[in-house]
Amino acid sequence: MQKSKKLLIGVVGAAIFSIALAGCSKSETKDSTKEQTAVTAAAKTTDTTTHTAKDQTKLLNDVSYTLGYSVGHNVTAQLQGQGATLDTAELLAGFKKGAAEEKGKFTDAQMQSIMQAFQQQLINQQQQKQVAGVLKSADTLLNSQHAPTVGPKNAKVAVIEFFDYNCMFCSKIAPVVEKVMDENPNVKYIFKEFPIFGQRWESSQYAAEMGLAVYQLKGAEAYIKYHNGVFATGNDEGKLTVADVKKAAAQAGVDVTKAESVMKDKNITGIIKSDMDLGFTQLGIQGTPAIIVMPTSGANAQNTTVIPGFAPKASIQAAIDKAQGK
Repeated sequence: MQKSKKLLIGVVGAAIFSIALAGCSKSETKDSTKEQTAVTAAAKTTDTTTHTAKDQTKLLNDVSYTLGYSVGHNVTAQLQGQGATLDTAELLAGFKKGAAEEKGKFTDAQMQSIMQAFQQQLINQQQQKQVAGVLKSADTLLNSQHAPTVGPKNAKVAVIEFFDYNCMFCSKIAPVVEKVMDENPNVKYIFKEFPIFGQRWESSQYAAEMGLAVYQLKGAEAYIKYHNGVFATGNDEGKLTVADVKKAAAQAGVDVTKAESVMKDKNITGIIKSDMDLGFTQLGIQGTPAIIVMPTSGANAQNTTVIPGFAPKASIQAAIDKAQGK
């Protein structure tokens, strides 16, 4: 009996793990709560020292149902979120075949190839939508008085980065952008403070507000020193502290007390909120980093690039070359 209990707990754990791996959207929250309640109830049942055979059968049935529900629901929800749908009847048939250890209609290699092609198609569609949003918002993106801007005012190409100081991949791409800037001094670089982790970690919002204050007080040179200084701490994913931010500001030559005063007096929070509304609503940005490369005039779908997530230097350079008409 004890061995049976361990097996059931392991199955319940697998169900919870499958839910965590798949993730959830806002629309899934209610259903996920129901799933968690059912799984928790099943787990509590295993703590009872005496079970009848009928109890064990019912528990196995309930756990099996919950696991199947979790897998099916989360897979279809994830795909629907990307604009795809599945044949539910075939999904169930395939699930049964797999449980019976029968082969699918495609090999693993074929399925991987199909899904990679499908994923690339979705990425291309999303990028097309984002480029369209960028073109509609070109004036706002290129001519903001508040966004920290480094490089010549008459530059023919602009690189615009949306980032969060707590973002792991923003931290990884920061030295890449530094190299791009060194090799392309004729390009204008615009930095959009985009603290998507602001509600989770205080330092995200604080660092974003400090960045705008540094720029207002000391200009582009001090800002880029501050910007790179924060990322140089190597602290991200909630490890960045307010003390880290203050130190980076001080090392950039800024009086932190004055900067904090500017953060309150200049409606810095409102500026950041406006940029976040722009990113989420108009541009369809779903995470950080997000880099836009475009000509400062004459931008169109052929010479404008949106790069979601981390990218190597070669990809950013290729986007700059395309924007320059090379």
